[in-house]
Amino acid sequence: MNVFQVDGMLYRLLDRITSFLFLNILWLVLCLPIVTIFPATTAMFGVIRKWHSEEDVMLFKQFFKLFKENFRQSFFVGIAWFGIAFVLYFNILASFHMPQLMRLSMLAIFFSFSLLFIITSIFICPVMVHYDMNMIELMKNVLFIAVTKLKNSLLVGITFCIAVLVTYIMPITIVIIWSFVAYCIYSLCNRTFQEIEAAITV
Repeated sequence: MNVFQVDGMLYRLLDRITSFLFLNILWLVLCLPIVTIFPATTAMFGVIRKWHSEEDVMLFKQFFKLFKENFRQSFFVGIAWFGIAFVLYFNILASFHMPQLMRLSMLAIFFSFSLLFIITSIFICPVMVHYDMNMIELMKNVLFIAVTKLKNSLLVGITFCIAVLVTYIMPITIVIIWSFVAYCIYSLCNRTFQEIEAAITV
């Protein structure tokens, strides 16, 4: 391997790391108002989808373009998702005040629903940027994918949990880790989409 090849590989590596860093920082800044978490996350996955398509992406311009284009749908999806999360959280808390036998049954039910909710939550932004569908279709398809592709759903969930653990142990990693994790999650989701599309066309 000559020096030009080494320099070329090093340049591409640094360019990709810089892209992940800038994308992550953009996402963090746009998440700060809290209510824009879903639009910002959708925009991040949209940029990553274009990276997967090997498109030449002007990062800042493309991020804000996708943020604007998907804002309405992702904002209302976010409101619905936060509402569901609140209902699950409230019911889990309420279950602790029930008689013991009923408490165990209700906790098992609500924890199962919570696990399904977390998995579908991870899938929702990749599905939103990959397919053009209305809010009802989006929710039905996200639930369908999460339930029927349990192996991929588990891998996505494990990836997310590892990222949460790393961020908790080393908070400084928050400036870059989530864009990289989003890339890994979209890669897994994209494989799931391809499997489903291949099954449909058979």
